[in-house]
Amino acid sequence: MYIPDDIPGLHSQTFPIYHSRSYREPDNYRDKCVIVVGASHSGIDISGELASVAKQVILSMKEENQEDFELVLDKLRQSGKQLCTDYLSTTFSIVPPIERIDKDTVYFKNQTSIKPDLIIFATGYEYRMPFLRGKLQVDQNRLLKYHYVYPLYKQLFHADFLDGTLSFLTIPFRITPFPLAEIQSHIIARVLCGKISLPSRDDMIDEIDHSIIQHNRKYHQVNMINYTENLLEMMNESNKFFNFIFTIDNQRRIRKIIK
Repeated sequence: MYIPDDIPGLHSQTFPIYHSRSYREPDNYRDKCVIVVGASHSGIDISGELASVAKQVILSMKEENQEDFELVLDKLRQSGKQLCTDYLSTTFSIVPPIERIDKDTVYFKNQTSIKPDLIIFATGYEYRMPFLRGKLQVDQNRLLKYHYVYPLYKQLFHADFLDGTLSFLTIPFRITPFPLAEIQSHIIARVLCGKISLPSRDDMIDEIDHSIIQHNRKYHQVNMINYTENLLEMMNESNKFFNFIFTIDNQRRIRKIIK
């Protein structure tokens, strides 16, 4: 899990802090004042559930994440979820990022403050690979500061292993993991048995670095349709079969197609 450590006073607070991974039931927060940090899927979903039972829910988000916030709201709206914005001006409000914490009080960057009962950090997860320590050079700065795994060609193959013997499944986020892992596994198998050859290390690094320049911290945030089509092209398979990917019933068809 990831909780930002650059908030002054974070570890001197007198109230509890949690990560969204420990969230289970909204009733556990009934009649409490809750700050939710992070306006992606988990943060918005949790805020929507809490707003109906909590005394107050404050969603702390960065201004540059407003577009993502709207996209997530649209997705939840289509699924029939109760939205946090349905409670605006009653139990729900949106504020900028936290500036500092002073014991029982949280100060925000718009000069407002509040005394919450707790904070839930819906700030995602870190990539950590302790099993590689001492065996492979890992760029800790990229891994821990910028939150991406480097150098992964096609979000999958470590560029130092031209034979494909070190690969990582489902590293990207905002994906449908199991169907994607299925297709990635087929590519890995083809590389290992010599049916697909990876480019030179220099070519892979060039492509990786170009993508990082474009996306930076969102390097692993892929458009799953485009990404999957790209993987299918590597296997010389028609992308028309992509329509089958999202349902379990059609996984058998995928397996027959890309044996």
